[in-house]
Amino acid sequence: MASGTGKLTAIVIKAAAPGKLFDGGGLYLHVRENGARYWRVKYRHLGREGLLSFGVYPEVSLAEARRRRDEARATTRGGRDTGAVKRERKLAAVTSAANSLEAVATEFLGAQRRKLAFSTFAKSQWILRDNVCAWLGSHPLLKLKLLSCSPSYAGSSSEEPMRQRIGPRNIAAARNRCR
Repeated sequence: MASGTGKLTAIVIKAAAPGKLFDGGGLYLHVRENGARYWRVKYRHLGREGLLSFGVYPEVSLAEARRRRDEARATTRGGRDTGAVKRERKLAAVTSAANSLEAVATEFLGAQRRKLAFSTFAKSQWILRDNVCAWLGSHPLLKLKLLSCSPSYAGSSSEEPMRQRIGPRNIAAARNRCR
């Protein structure tokens, strides 16, 4: 550790031997035998100790680790468990990705494959995958509004009116399936 200050520096971090290097406020750098360096912070919530990981040094800098530590401490001071907040955010991100329009449309098309005639299925697949998912695929399905699913296509084609009629209908069917 840096002499006298109790705070870490980049020089101390690079020369660190395996073990824990504390920075203050619960933040420390865990240096492993293989040389990997992991940022962690200890905290207490309702009398129980918790541990958060912030990432690997140097991808997460010392300044960034300190900023995240301060955010975690503020969350704990606010009466919330910092670890639970992090788990909720991670779960929300995974759930959002699983409920994207593209993921639900793929599942919907898989369920429709046996129910529809081949030409009808091929048309639905073309509309959803090639047209709708191309511009709305990564959006969470439950946050889309039906009016936002009626695009104004650049250029005109003979199929444009059909796209505007059938696209929202297929999106609505896929959305109803995921509820």
